Amino acid sequence: MAKTSVTDITTVAVPPNSTAPRYRAINIDAITVDTNLSSQCGSGVLADEDGTIRALWLTYLGERGHGGKDVEYHLGLGTPSVLPIIRQIQQGIIPQLRYLNVELHLVHMSQVRIMGASEEWIRKVEEDNPERHQLFMVRKVECGRAQVLQEGDLILSVNGKIMTRITDLDVMYDKEELDVAIVRGCEEMKLRVPTAPTDDLETDRVVIFCGAVLHRPHHAVRQQISKMHSEIYVSARTRGSPAYQYQLVPTNFILAVNGIKTPDLDSFLAEVSRIPDNTYFRLKVMTFDNVPFVISIKKNEHYVSHFLATGGCSVADYSIVPNHGVHQAR
Repeated sequence: MAKTSVTDITTVAVPPNSTAPRYRAINIDAITVDTNLSSQCGSGVLADEDGTIRALWLTYLGERGHGGKDVEYHLGLGTPSVLPIIRQIQQGIIPQLRYLNVELHLVHMSQVRIMGASEEWIRKVEEDNPERHQLFMVRKVECGRAQVLQEGDLILSVNGKIMTRITDLDVMYDKEELDVAIVRGCEEMKLRVPTAPTDDLETDRVVIFCGAVLHRPHHAVRQQISKMHSEIYVSARTRGSPAYQYQLVPTNFILAVNGIKTPDLDSFLAEVSRIPDNTYFRLKVMTFDNVPFVISIKKNEHYVSHFLATGGCSVADYSIVPNHGVHQAR
């Protein structure tokens, strides 16, 4: 425990990990404090003098630095952002949260004028947030979904409230659509923007084939990539397996088997089930940075088992069932 003071509350962007896309915090206001303990403490709370908890002290996973070591950021998250969710849980309600699947970037007034915001909107910004004259721009749009917002859009207001703080976006959690005023190409416009359910964030189906772990691209991948090449993403591989020997590497997308397109796991399983054991076959692959290539790989069911895991949220929900050389868990 240490007595300290808040030095800043500002919107931060946790850097992505380019070698292996994984969860990272976006669109958050981070709290920093004036104590050396902040860099040593990975979790805790910030409380005022009467003991009221004002913020959670959390560790945010960032990029992977030199030497393969993960970079961690220790920052505070204000409790007003999580209180509505906590109250639902206290009432025995399982929160059905929604989110706006874009990453936002802070923009200062000098750039806002260049982007085409009117003087009236600039005056509204100054009145709404006297301390920080700022708006937000769409930096990245999640791929794989039909999108209304585009990269480069300047957000003016959300549901009629001018957006000068990232916490103004908290209204998204229980709304299926948001009324958003933007500037695009120096032109102001109003849009109805759908939110996405958070139950789509989890991976609930995994195939392990030739030692490669395959599944639909998870949320972190969809955040970082511009185009969804297929729904077969290689997230890992077993050392010594055919995938390892023939250079099917993590972050690859599988596009086709023996020249036949396989856009999803079902079509992929249908094609590879026709391939006899100890037989070479071709995979058309796309790298994470959009470079296509073809590899030949040998199927080996004797040393490397194959199985499909679907559904469930815990280990107890899974069981292994033999199925034509592919083990299925459900």
